[in-house]
Amino acid sequence: MNGQTNEAEKKPQDMKATSPVPTQLVRIRPYSTAVRVPRKNLERSGYFRAHADFAQQADGEQPPIKDIEVKPPDSLRVLDCLAYLSGHKLPAYCFEGSNWMSMLRNADYLQIDELLTMCYQSFWNEWKTTIKNPSFKHTTIPIIHIEKILDIKTNPSSIEKAEVMLEWANAPNFRDQEPIYKLVRNHCTDATWTRMGVRTLAQRFKDTLTQIVPADTWLQMVLKRE
Repeated sequence: MNGQTNEAEKKPQDMKATSPVPTQLVRIRPYSTAVRVPRKNLERSGYFRAHADFAQQADGEQPPIKDIEVKPPDSLRVLDCLAYLSGHKLPAYCFEGSNWMSMLRNADYLQIDELLTMCYQSFWNEWKTTIKNPSFKHTTIPIIHIEKILDIKTNPSSIEKAEVMLEWANAPNFRDQEPIYKLVRNHCTDATWTRMGVRTLAQRFKDTLTQIVPADTWLQMVLKRE
């Protein structure tokens, strides 16, 4: 009409053909939640790359894949991890407060290296709040993540780093002395110590300190300031 072409009258060849993006259904247990994620994006996760049903056939065709079930260690922020795999940008609050702990645990479980790096880089923004989380313990967080956090090139002092390490190790069943002692030697021997700082830590973590760092080491740290 009047030179205008009705959309319904367009020939099929005039319509741009688009192929649907293959997706994979991921079921989150024990919750009754299911999420579809672009299949190619799942390869960004070591957990999904290792999934037996994720292999391709020799001729390059992908076999039918069953629903993938995951049992994340923390129900909070797991959907954000899957959203990240789908290509969505995560809001800053995902790495703040108690969310940081949940994000780290789920990113570790799903083996999403990019998210783990974001966790390391954002840790020192609210570290005093984060270390008060009951899950911030050696029983929950592998020491490799503590090492990565301490290696981040921000400017926390030795005593701040020590507080993080001691809070992480502050549990009755801590026995792995040598790795944490190595962290102390690597990160807590500069001149930022003060007598008051050492006394404060010694009082707060008195039971843990006797297990982790020999008394003479702490004394040497204090003497550096004398």
